Amino acid sequence: MTLSLRLPKDLSEKVKKEAGENNLPTEQYIVYLLTKIISYQEAQDELRKRMKRKNRSVALSVLKKVPDVPPLKGDELPRYGKK
Repeated sequence: MTLSLRLPKDLSEKVKKEAGENNLPTEQYIVYLLTKIISYQEAQDELRKRMKRKNRSVALSVLKKVPDVPPLKGDELPRYGKK
């Protein structure tokens, strides 16, 4: 599939910069970002479905096993509306 996309100049410059810092061509970096976002959303949706079927205390006990560490570079959640 071919898709033409118009980006605002400032966003285009940021994407090109980030792609360069990650040693990827711009188009490949955009595909990487979209894949990452969609995968995250799918995982989140699946977890929500599973939590509806399970006992809340069981779900919380599973989450307690996850170490409390900061995310790796690039895995941070977007901070919408915060500067």
